[in-house]
Amino acid sequence: MEKHISLAPENSLICSNLLFLERGKTWSRVWVTIPRNEPLVLYLQGSIQDGRTIRAIPLPGYEVSLPCATEKSDFKYVFRLSQSQLNLFFSAEDEETLMKWIEVLTKAAKGEVTVAEERLESL
Repeated sequence: MEKHISLAPENSLICSNLLFLERGKTWSRVWVTIPRNEPLVLYLQGSIQDGRTIRAIPLPGYEVSLPCATEKSDFKYVFRLSQSQLNLFFSAEDEETLMKWIEVLTKAAKGEVTVAEERLESL
């Protein structure tokens, strides 16, 4: 039996709209959330309204960082999730949102569960 994952803001540890880039593709706006009932999994969704999950990313083992100088971007508040040869880039609306995502993702990548709830719904 498939379990239902609710990606709604009220069921999330942290969530917001972010721009997303995977190598060889173009930036796209996605709804990004870490559900309370799966605090070590990052979900990407096309938009909060369409309900279509693009991707589930188990975070333990990923490294969270800012892009290096050679990885130029048109966006200012960019961070990277990387594991082996896979690099996923995200761009936040502002520095505060960037720092909250980096903090929560860094803990989850180490297998630590974030207990503080961070909702960034206004983005």
